[in-house]
Amino acid sequence: MREAVELVQKSFDDQTHRARSGQNKETLLILTALGLADELLQLKKQQHETDIRLSALLNYIDSTN
Repeated sequence: MREAVELVQKSFDDQTHRARSGQNKETLLILTALGLADELLQLKKQQHETDIRLSALLNYIDSTN
């Protein structure tokens, strides 16, 4: 849980540094949440692609025995 809090804090700090001076905290939190959601979706896609490759490799190994 602590790692998750640290990740959100780091993402929020990154958004704060990139933000225009007129953006409020609510906007920064929304951008932070969207950024984290995007990262999560990308990681899930990568995991799915890895699972497919591993499955294909296992099928290949099973078929050669």
